[in-house]
Order: sequence, then structure tokens, then C-alpha cells
Amino acid sequence: MSIRLRELIRAVRSCKTQAEERDVIAKESAALREAFREQDPRYRHRNIAKLMYIHMLGYPTHFGQMETLKLIAANGFAEKRIGYLGLMLLLDERQEVLMLVTNSLKMDLNNDKNPYIVGLALAALGNICSAGETTERQHRRQRSKLGHCVAAGNRARFQLQQTIKLAQRRQLCHCQS
Repeated sequence: MSIRLRELIRAVRSCKTQAEERDVIAKESAALREAFREQDPRYRHRNIAKLMYIHMLGYPTHFGQMETLKLIAANGFAEKRIGYLGLMLLLDERQEVLMLVTNSLKMDLNNDKNPYIVGLALAALGNICSAGETTERQHRRQRSKLGHCVAAGNRARFQLQQTIKLAQRRQLCHCQS
């Protein structure tokens, strides 16, 4: 059984030497590997949070990449949030594992029920993709959506200007009478 994130932070901070810290991290990494082998989804997001902390300390965390992808594929927002955060922190564009996340990204970008999930996917996409990875089709689709937004904004601005002009004319009519 691995310890909680807060307890892990306390244990690392209380270490007096680098060797002590390495020992604490090695024990927790072993516990995380065992938890990942057991395939228990209840604590997966907590384990990935600890894995991200270990990564920020500079220790290897490659063994948790697939668990991060499993969290992204989960249905709940809390799991997806930790999964996408792990994706942005633990993986970069050079990782081959990123090819497995494309389907989840597409589904989350097209999520109609929860706009926060769309935001998570957009943030992750912006962090993990390089400029060369975007395709012309995606650019056309984005320009089309942008064009619709601009057209709707122009229509709204035109209607607002017409309403202001009408109100000004009415004021002039009332002042002259």
C-alpha cells in the first residue's frame, strides 16, 4: 500500500540527505508500480498525482505513462483533469505513447455535455503538439469555425449600431417637438 501524496511530500522534505530522499522515492516508486500492476481504478488519479510530484523532483517516471492515458480515457472530470495534467507534464511530443491519446483527444474536443472537458483537451493539445503536427484540414476547420464566429459577431455589431442609430433618431425627434 502506497502512502498519500501529502505524506510523501512530508517524507521527502524531512530527508536530511540525498540518499535518504532517493530511498523514499525508490520505495514509493515500487509501491506505485505495484499499484499500477493491480489495475485498481479507485486510486489511479492519486497515484498519478504522486508520480507527477516524483517527476518534478527529477526522478524517472516513464513507468506511469500508460496509466496517464487510462485516466484520460475515463469518464469523470476529476480523472480526466489529472490525466491531462499528467500528459502535459510527463509526456512530450517525442513520446510514441502520444499516438494512443489521439482518439481520446478527439472525443473530448467534441464533448457537448461538459465544456470544461473541452478546455482540458485544448490545453493539453496546446502543450504537447508542435507546430509541425497540425494538418491543413485542422486549419481549414478552425478557419471555418472562426469565420462563422466573426460573421456572427459582425451581425451582432451591425444590429447594435442600427439600434443605437434608431435610439438617437428617436431622441432627436423628441427634442425637436
